Amino acid sequence: MASGFIITYGREIDENITVEIAHARYADSSSDGTSFLDTELTAFEISGIFQFDGGAPFVRLGYSDGELKAPVIRLDTLEIIGSLEESQSGPLFGVGFDIPINASKSAIRLEYNIADYDDAELSRLTIGALVKF
Repeated sequence: MASGFIITYGREIDENITVEIAHARYADSSSDGTSFLDTELTAFEISGIFQFDGGAPFVRLGYSDGELKAPVIRLDTLEIIGSLEESQSGPLFGVGFDIPINASKSAIRLEYNIADYDDAELSRLTIGALVKF
């Protein structure tokens, strides 16, 4: 399991369509008892959010461009022998729900996304604060 953050800026096209750009960073630091593994993914994303009837549920469709950094491990000795840095990109899909807090100025967003990269897939469950200006 990894943790991370997403910083997003969006622009409402109409009450049912929003375009968003985002910078996301995820890190997984874990220990297997003999070594310390540190994997990191940084991504730039652009996507459209399509809400139903101007209300809370939505669908996200977009594109994610990611940079992966991870250790290369020799399997017979579990020794870290190098590092891998690789760029990958692919479609971004998601579904979510906005829970309004006060008069449409802010909300809590719950969302599940899948970024389908060239050689990997990233799925994430996020909770965040949404503030409209």
